[in-house]
Amino acid sequence: MGLTFTADDLREVCPAIIVQTLWAEIARLAAECEALREDNRRLAGGALMDVPAVARYIGMEDRWVTRDGPTYGLPIFKVGKYYKARRSDLDAWLDALRAGQTAQPVAA
Repeated sequence: MGLTFTADDLREVCPAIIVQTLWAEIARLAAECEALREDNRRLAGGALMDVPAVARYIGMEDRWVTRDGPTYGLPIFKVGKYYKARRSDLDAWLDALRAGQTAQPVAA
């Protein structure tokens, strides 16, 4: 036997589902904000940014930072096997983009 719902049942269930979804989204955003706050605290001391921090900072995915970013002039470098970046270099790169110097692939 299958479950059946009446319109009254759905009216009672839907708001609860919507509220649950909203709370989940709020929790996700709060965690993302805390990660950004932690990055800012760490970077205030001049620390190098790792790939996830760079990706969050510029609004791209981790994979783009290491795979496509260098071809667009993203100022990252390797320390051993890890990619790193300085916030000041990223700020300068972003300022150049805002000033109309659009990111074009760099010929290899």
